[in-house]
This record gives sequence, C-alpha cells and structure tokens, in this order.
Amino acid sequence: MTFVRPDGLAGALMAAEGFTDVTTVLHGPGGCRFRYMRLASELSPKKTDPPCPRDRNFFFGVPRIPSTFLDEFDYIYGGSERLDGVLKEVSVEDGYIAVVESPAAALIGDDVGSAVSRNGMEDRVLVLRKHLVSMPMNEGFDEMCREAVRFVSPEGSETERGSVNLIGLPILCKDWEGSIEELTRILDLMGLKVNMSIGSGCSIADLNESTSAEFNVAVFPEFCQGTASMVEQGYVIPTVGSGFAPIGFGPVREWIRAVAEQTGKDPSKALEYVDGTDRKARRILKSDARRASTTHGMHYSINAGASVAYPLVRWFYEYLSMIPDSIEVPFGLPGTADLLESFLSERSLEGSFTAAPVGGDLMVSSGDYAHMCHLSGDYASYLDVGFPPGRGFNFRNGTILGATGAMNILDSLYGRRD
Repeated sequence: MTFVRPDGLAGALMAAEGFTDVTTVLHGPGGCRFRYMRLASELSPKKTDPPCPRDRNFFFGVPRIPSTFLDEFDYIYGGSERLDGVLKEVSVEDGYIAVVESPAAALIGDDVGSAVSRNGMEDRVLVLRKHLVSMPMNEGFDEMCREAVRFVSPEGSETERGSVNLIGLPILCKDWEGSIEELTRILDLMGLKVNMSIGSGCSIADLNESTSAEFNVAVFPEFCQGTASMVEQGYVIPTVGSGFAPIGFGPVREWIRAVAEQTGKDPSKALEYVDGTDRKARRILKSDARRASTTHGMHYSINAGASVAYPLVRWFYEYLSMIPDSIEVPFGLPGTADLLESFLSERSLEGSFTAAPVGGDLMVSSGDYAHMCHLSGDYASYLDVGFPPGRGFNFRNGTILGATGAMNILDSLYGRRD
C-alpha cells in the first residue's frame, strides 16, 4: 500500500496553529486548505474561534486557516492583490498572523514581505518562505517554531532555576495536551517546572518569557533541531534529552535518567512513578497469562520517525516479545537511527530495517495510514502514534509518552480491536 507521507507544509501549518494567538493564512489554492483547517479545529480548538459566516472573504464558513484561494489567473499574473485582501480581512482579529505559502504558490514568487509592509503589519505578521513540499513534516514544524522565535526576538530575561520549556512536541503527536500533562508530571517529580511547550499550546506573546527557562527539554528531537540551536546560541539555554522520545517503560526510564544527569536533578521520584505503573501493568498481564502471551512472536510493521521507532521497537521486543517485519523511518536524527540499526543487528533482526511492509498482525504508524492498512485487511490491528486522521472526542489522556503512554499502548494492544 502506498503511503503519502505528510510533508513540511503540514508541519509548518500545524506548528503555526499550535500557537494560541496566531491566525494562519495559507497563500495558495483552496484545495491545499481543506485537510488542514479540519485538523486544526480538531487538534487544537481555540476558545476564540468565532462562528464564521459562509460569506466571509477567504474563510468560507470555517474559522481556521483562511486561504488566498489562488486560481489559474493568479498563477500567470501573481497573487499580490489576494494577499492584500486576506491580510486586511484577518487584521480585524486580535493577535498575530502567520503566512505560509503552498508549494504551488512558492513558484509564483509573490513578494509576501512587501504585501505585509504595504499594509503596515510588520509587527503582527510572520512569514515563512520555504519550499516546504521538499521537506519532511518534522522540518516544517521546526522551521515555523524557529521563525516564531526569530520574529519575537525575546530580549532575554533572568534565568529561573529549575524551569524548562518543552520543545519538539507538535500538536500532530498523539494527544499533545495529554502528552504535556504527562511530561509535566514526570519533570515535576524531578524538581523541574515546565513553563511552556513551544509550538503546542503557548502563545507568540509567551515566547518573550521563554528565555527565563534554565533548559529546553526535547521531546521528539527531530522536530526541534533548528529551534534548539537558535535558542542555545542566542540565549545560552541548552537543550537536554536522550535523543529519542520517552515511549515504553524502559526507554522512559532512560529518558528520565538522561534529563536528570544533564540538569543535575534527582531522578528517583520520577523513576518510582514509572516503576509503580510498570508493576501495575505486570500484575494485569499476570492475571491472564494466556491472553498476555498473544503478543509473543507477534509480527508488526512500523512507519514512524526515528525518535518514536527506536524506543517502541526496543520496548516491544524486550517487554512483549514482538518481532518487527518492516521498519521504515521517513525522518529522524542519524544518531537515533544508528541506535535502532544497532539494536536490530545485535538480535539478528537487521533484515526488517527498511524492508517493505507486507501485512501482518499490527501496523504502527500515523493514524490515517495505520487505520487504512487495517481497513484494507492487510493488518489485523493498528496503533496510532501520530498525525491522527482526526481527534474526535477524547475524554481521557491518550498520550503515548511516559508511564501513562505505556499503559495506553498496552490497552490498545490487548483491548478491543476496531
């Protein structure tokens, strides 16, 4: 089955929509808007989202991600007039504006910066001009977060000891709000206070306060390399982490120890929390040994970033005796991919690395693709680890991170199959 991977445009738009005081404008044709306006509304509903009349220019009844709706005429003569129009329309809202070009609009060469200047909006509009279609999703997210920091250019403030910012956690991850809640709990047990999560739930205005943090904590490292480098060089705020996301009991412990060592904190209370949750999981599994053994030898495929694939493959093998048939890593840091390759090689499983998926017991991937593989009959079940097809109603913490995330993954593996 062909997998159309989300690109840098998706990452950039969802990063902009992760800021609470930003209206994201897509400069491009209307067809590029529809998927993302729905995702933005579902993944990051904002209190300020007003009812939107269907006849409001550039919005067409949906309050998220207005578009210039370029047509064939604009591709010949330019879309500057439409840019002026959408900026004037959006300027009536409070807050900031992020202008993102679609891949097709980038070919026209409209001077977006001049349009912003003509309308006297330099202090309100940040513009991301990149060939986003050629980037993987993580780099588009990182570029937008870095542009937001550059746009604000915080003056710097006195360091608050023991305070951290989360970076590299997009609203496209599985239950980003629940993820922040879980990581805040773990870091608090280590004596670290979370100020904000850049690009997911904070405001552009909050970035002025972000430089008071003593550290930045990387959640999905491949989503924050540029932002981390800019903040470290400009504000001397180091980024800490383990090189992979805290997924599965063993990798979560390793992540905690890495953060504790780099920040000089005591990991014992955080490790006690993970150990207690792990013991509960093992008690549940021991209550029905026959059912618990159904994962032993289970074959699965995974398509995910390296910071997700490595800890998950490792935890599945060590904790549940699951065997990967196919591991595809569309993006990630080289060091994390090397850890994954070494882990597989040491267990004579290297053949699964980059092997094409052929069907089996379980598909682990983004929600839309994993669900599609299940519905097609290629896989008996699926596990959503990011970029969900839609949030729907979520009444409990559904993260895949930390101890709570490990329990959620176990519940998905052993629970009812959709």
